[in-house]
Amino acid sequence: NPLYPFNAPWPFDEGEYVYLLDGFRRKYNLETSLPIVVQQIYLLFHTTLFLTRLITYFPFLDFLPQALEGEASLLWMNPTVLIIFLIPFFWKENRILKILFFLFLYQFIFWSFGITYTRVFLASAGIAILSIPFILQLSFSHRFEVRLILQKLIYAGLWGTTIILILFQLNIARKADLFDPHLISNPLQSKYWQLEEQIQKKYLFKKEGVPLIRQKIPPEDIQTIDATLASISHPLVLTNFLQQIHILFEKGMFIEDMREIAIQQADCILMEKTAWNQYDPKLQQKLQTSFPKEHDLSNSNLIFQCKI
Repeated sequence: NPLYPFNAPWPFDEGEYVYLLDGFRRKYNLETSLPIVVQQIYLLFHTTLFLTRLITYFPFLDFLPQALEGEASLLWMNPTVLIIFLIPFFWKENRILKILFFLFLYQFIFWSFGITYTRVFLASAGIAILSIPFILQLSFSHRFEVRLILQKLIYAGLWGTTIILILFQLNIARKADLFDPHLISNPLQSKYWQLEEQIQKKYLFKKEGVPLIRQKIPPEDIQTIDATLASISHPLVLTNFLQQIHILFEKGMFIEDMREIAIQQADCILMEKTAWNQYDPKLQQKLQTSFPKEHDLSNSNLIFQCKI
C-alpha cells in the first residue's frame, strides 16, 4: 500500500496494514482537553524534553497527558531536530534559514493536527540537517559572539553524533554476532540469523502466505471475533500475540499493552490463558472488570472479552 497509513485505491486496496485514520489517532495522538494553541505548545515541550521516556523511568509522572503508543509517536524530537530552534539566531545572515524554519513550523502544525506519529514527522530531521551547512558557513568577527559559540557547539554536536552513531551500530553488530567469520560462508551459523529464523518459524508466515499463528486461532474463532469486532466502530484490541495477528481479521487494531491508558481506550482483549495466568491478580481483576462480556471460542485456551 503506497499510501500507508491511508486506504489505497485499486489494486492496492487489499494491502497489509490498511487502517482507518481514526484508529491511528486513537493509538498515536495525544488526546487532551487543552485549547488548540496550548496543546501544540505542550506537544512541543513533550517531545523536546523526552517526557515519554521520563514517564517510563519515573512512574509518578504518569499524570502527564501522553499518547497510547507514546514511544512510537512522541519520542522523535532527537538532538538533530533540536538544531531547528537555533535557526532564529542566524536567519538574519541567510534568508534560506528563515524559509527552512517556517517550513519546519508548518510541518509541525500539520503533524500535530493530523497523525502525531513518528513516521509522518521524519522529514523534520531532513530540514534540520539541511540547515547545518548554511549555519556552519557563516563567519563572525567577534570572538565571543553568541552565534559563533552556538556555531561551534553545532559543529561539535555534528561530529559527536556521528561518532556516537558509529559506535552504537558497531555495538549492535557485536551483540548480534554479525562479525562471526562463518557469516559469509554459512549465515545460519550466526546467532543473529538463528534468532531471525526462530522468529519466522514461530510467528510469521509460510511461503504460501498463511500465518502459523492461525494454528492457535481456528477459523471458526476468527469468524466469531470478526463478527464481534464488526459491530464496534474502530475496535481496539489488547492482546499477548505479536502485532502480525491483525492480518487474520477484517477489523480491529491489535496492540500489546496492558497499561491503564490502554485498558481505558481498548474495546476488547484477546489472549491465551497461559499468558493471562502470568499476570498479577490485580491486573487480572482490572481486565475482568473492564471487559465483562465474554465470548465463547472453540479453543479453550483463548480468552476473548469486550466492554459491550
